[in-house]
Parts: sequence; structure tokens; C-alpha cells
Amino acid sequence: MRYVKYPVEYKEWVTKTLRQFKLRVQINDVELTTNDIVSIRINSDLFSGDTFTIGSTVSDTLDMVVFTPALFKDSNSVMDRTKPVIPYISLYTERFDEKLGKIVVEWQEVNLGLFYINPDGIDNDGDGTTSIRASTVLNHPEYGERIYKENYDEETDPAFNRSITRIIDDICRDKKIHFRLAPGTVLPDITVTDANKGDFIGKTYREVIAKIAMLYGGYARVVVDRQGTGDTDEILEFFRLQDTDYVFGTDDYMSFKRGEHKLTIHKLSCKVKEDSD
Repeated sequence: MRYVKYPVEYKEWVTKTLRQFKLRVQINDVELTTNDIVSIRINSDLFSGDTFTIGSTVSDTLDMVVFTPALFKDSNSVMDRTKPVIPYISLYTERFDEKLGKIVVEWQEVNLGLFYINPDGIDNDGDGTTSIRASTVLNHPEYGERIYKENYDEETDPAFNRSITRIIDDICRDKKIHFRLAPGTVLPDITVTDANKGDFIGKTYREVIAKIAMLYGGYARVVVDRQGTGDTDEILEFFRLQDTDYVFGTDDYMSFKRGEHKLTIHKLSCKVKEDSD
């Protein structure tokens, strides 16, 4: 499967006040359309939690409710959790075709990411619907449980001497994904030796990635290869906060609410002190 850049028409029409969308989701070999989906929500954050903690590994989540018969065609259907759930959104666009001499309607489709069903992520709601909860790959057990020790043997390689770039390459090679940094940045020139290999050897992939993201001074996430830069669908990306020159006005949002408080007391602390003559 090859993912491409966002079409120019998509970027133009998605900012319009009135928009039309269509939705479809690929789960294993089953394709669900708008009529099969009760609800869908994707939570996507730049950070893990509410704090700007350097070294966070970010994992998006997908919550979806679908009609059970559409998902399980028969009672013997089994969900393969190793295959990703891929939601797609299509945007209605128009363009003038000079050859045809008329306006042509096109639906520009973009994938919204690759999500893997959580161990307890399938629940039959008992009303003819099924709830599904999935996460991007950094929250997958393969990253949260798999231990970094590939290609390392203390007997044959007693003096551990490996750059953090090499360690990331080890993980990406094992997971068959590519790796990239934010434009204009590089990983620090740090070599892991016997003295500090305990910070990496024996740790889970997610712990190792978080450690290197902290040394990089940024964050880590696995994203869809929409730029067509690699041979696989997912890329381990290290990124930092960047300034943006994007400006939006009243035509770009549905509503705006401002909450203002002159003073909010979150906590009071008291200290008891006894005075004596």
C-alpha cells in the first residue's frame, strides 16, 4: 500500500465553510462504509498527557462503534489483531477540466493513520453493535513488551559500543519501518558503552525510543508514510516543537468560546505555628 501527499485540492477545499465528507474503514479484509459505522473518534495529541515532557512517546487512539453484522459476516469470523485498522476520509472537491470544458467533481481521499486493536479492544455491546478501541503502533505490545537485545551477545561482543543512531536502526530494522528526524536536526553524537548500556539493553522498545527522544530534546511517534519516502507504511519520527505562521479567521472555525477568570485558587496550604512566651 502506498500513501501519497495530501492533494492540493484537498488542502484548498478542507478550509471552506461548507464541506462534504465520506468515510470508510478497512479492518482485516472487511471494508466498512458510512452506513456501517455508528460513530468514530480519533484522539490525536502531540504529547502524552497534559504536560510538555521531553522524551514523550505519542500514540493516537481510535474509538469506533460499528454494526456487528457488517464487521462479522458470520459467527466463525475471527479478528486478526496483527493487521492495522485503517480509516479513510474523502472530501468533496470540484475542479475545472479544460479538456472537457466543464467542472468535474472528485472525492479526494486521505488515510487517517494505522491503528492496531488493543488486547481488550473489542466489545460486543449486545444491541447489534460492536465497540472497537485501537492505538497507533507505539502503544502496541510489540513495542511495550519487546526487549531491546537484537544483535547483541555478551560473549561475542563483550565491549558494548553502539551509537544511539545504531540503536534506532536496530529497532527499525526489526520492526521493518523507516526512521526520520525533523528537517534540519540531527541526533546527538552519543555512544552507549558498557558503563551505561543498562539504560538500553533489557529495556522495551518504547522505553529505548523515549530515552533517545529525551536525548534528542524532542518527542517520538510513528506516523503514516504520506510523503512516499520509504518502502513501508509507517515511519518512526522524532520531532520538536516548531513555530507556525498559520493564521485562521472567522471563516475557518464553527464556534469560538472564551473563558476568562480574574482569579482561580487551586490550592491552599496552611502551617500551624505555636508562639509561647
